[in-house]
Amino acid sequence: MSCLCRFSTADHIVIWSVRTWSRGRSEWHRVENELSGPFGVEAGQSLSRNLYTLYYLIGGAATREFLLAPLKCARISEDEQLLVGVLAEAQRDNWPFAVACLENFLPQTCLRHAFEPIAAIATILDRAGYRFTRQPELLSHEALKAYRHGPDRAPSIASH
Repeated sequence: MSCLCRFSTADHIVIWSVRTWSRGRSEWHRVENELSGPFGVEAGQSLSRNLYTLYYLIGGAATREFLLAPLKCARISEDEQLLVGVLAEAQRDNWPFAVACLENFLPQTCLRHAFEPIAAIATILDRAGYRFTRQPELLSHEALKAYRHGPDRAPSIASH
């Protein structure tokens, strides 16, 4: 686990909101209220809605257990780091790497459903001046070996 203190405000928003989401639907109003302040009501609601959609997708379709640290923990789990990595790379328009991170915990049939909320989250935070922390250590993650092998890897999205 890495220390949360070395991550940006955008990273903190995602980590805090996914940990809050994991505590149950009754807690989500806190996220909606908190995000409406710095982002304004409309952007805050859109950010909240897209975060909720992404977490709902992960919670319902994950191919393995997705591990989160406790709400007040100062450490970030490997899965939380992957989630932040997905959003960081989407914000940088590095979709192949974002998809490689997603493939670690979502089935290929669900990947296309994650693109819209991920793009919206990355855009809203970027427009507000919040940038995700670049995480080069993700390239050493076991699940991302295929990404490092470049264009010879299998297509990352199944067609329907």
